[in-house]
Amino acid sequence: MKKFEIVIVDNCSPNESFKRLTNEFLIANNIIVLKTNENVGFARGNNIGIEYLMKKGIFDVLVINGDTIINQKNYLEKLDNLSLEKNCGVIGTKILSADGYNQNPIKRAILSMADVNNMIIHHLKYYLFIFFSGIH
Repeated sequence: MKKFEIVIVDNCSPNESFKRLTNEFLIANNIIVLKTNENVGFARGNNIGIEYLMKKGIFDVLVINGDTIINQKNYLEKLDNLSLEKNCGVIGTKILSADGYNQNPIKRAILSMADVNNMIIHHLKYYLFIFFSGIH
């Protein structure tokens, strides 16, 4: 498995979260805790963490919510070993609720760029954001 870094973005929490997280991971050399000066929202908070990693030359990023539970012990290894096309910029995995209900907005596999184009054409009226670029 590749070496990894963990970036936690405290989105200007009104409690002692930043202090507690900083103290908790003070000696960990692969965990950094960042804090925003104001609550910039979920997406921008993610972007701050991603921008931090990109400045360090890290472009393979896994974004997860703070309440995410990963049940598979080899999840990160499986994710790391996925065979993806070079023009793939974003992938998504199953999102299951605690009772096992599929919470994905799109409940079928996207197998090719033709699938993506077809979905964009047929589902443009919905909030569908798929980003593909030349990210390596």
